[in-house]
Amino acid sequence: MRANMAALEVGLHHDGKQFKGNPLETEMRRRVFWCVFMLHLFNSSLQGLPRALHEADITIAEPSDIDDEHLTTTEVLNHIPSRTKIHRFVTMCRLCRILSRVMDVLYTHNKRKQASTRIEQMNRLCCEHLLDQLDFSYTEIPDDLPDADAQSPAEQAILASYANEQLLYQYIRWLIHRPGLAFGRSEPQFAACLQTATDAACKLLNTANTYKEVVAFTKCTPGAHPLTLFVAALTPLFRTFLIRSKGGSINAVSASGDEDHQACRRAINVLRYAQWDYADQARRAQLEYLVAKVFEGRPAQPARINSDQSRSTWQTTTSGGNSSGSETQQFNFAGAHPMSYTEQQLEHMTAHDDLRSFVHEAFSPTADPWAGFGTGWGQTPKGI
Repeated sequence: MRANMAALEVGLHHDGKQFKGNPLETEMRRRVFWCVFMLHLFNSSLQGLPRALHEADITIAEPSDIDDEHLTTTEVLNHIPSRTKIHRFVTMCRLCRILSRVMDVLYTHNKRKQASTRIEQMNRLCCEHLLDQLDFSYTEIPDDLPDADAQSPAEQAILASYANEQLLYQYIRWLIHRPGLAFGRSEPQFAACLQTATDAACKLLNTANTYKEVVAFTKCTPGAHPLTLFVAALTPLFRTFLIRSKGGSINAVSASGDEDHQACRRAINVLRYAQWDYADQARRAQLEYLVAKVFEGRPAQPARINSDQSRSTWQTTTSGGNSSGSETQQFNFAGAHPMSYTEQQLEHMTAHDDLRSFVHEAFSPTADPWAGFGTGWGQTPKGI
């Protein structure tokens, strides 16, 4: 918040040309402001907080796609047009403008009417702006991209910038269509929103899992935050649950149970690899439990671990790289038997009620992030 206020007080949200700055100063002002705007927007979209910086109040232009060596205090030097070192940063700024509009149109409390029309408008804006104006294909991997397991700092920086682009793009697609999941099942746009939101969530989880080695460089992106990964994994979980419970009666939904299952497993793998605190460990345990329940019938209850075991596991994971329990330790999905969601009782509660109850508790403003740990549910681990 202090950075936001400082940026406004010194006038960074206005273009440097109004202050008669030189080309170098003008460009540096743009870069600094868009870094502040980007982080503020990411934090607001992740936590659902009102924003202090709105695009309507901003007159500063996007950063120019020019390398530092071509900028001087007197002029911008001539250079051969090519992909620059800050090309992906400029792309992130443009993606942030799309995210800003999505937040204003779809996630503002007094603008939630006519959601169907607004989703269609934002989807059209997203496709046209991203694919036509950004001149970047999000379906093709660049030829100069290093291998995902590259270890040199320079190669990891390139991987992180590419992963940030992909994560933010899929995060925006997911946010645009997620409100459509609240539509009536008979509405034609529900199936389209379910399909697109699940596709975006699966691609987001796949990207996060592929580039988990550079997670330290992608944590600032909301698409790589553990809470986003957890909620995104609920989207394919919800699609599979819905199709099975409705007996495949959801119109125009083409889904693969294997694809949804793999997406959920990737989310669990990333949460296991790069958990921040005990809350992430709780999310992973709950997600494993839900995946087992939806895809495999009658799973055991998630194990309750004491505070010492929780602390030991967390320290081992955060200090020792990838956990031994990677994607190789998967449930036997191929031989699983589908559940009868309308009839089968699980611990005196149907699977539908159980899932609904969990989602309600997980996203309640008063939810306890330590639920499931310690000697009993809802108790904070000792030693914190």
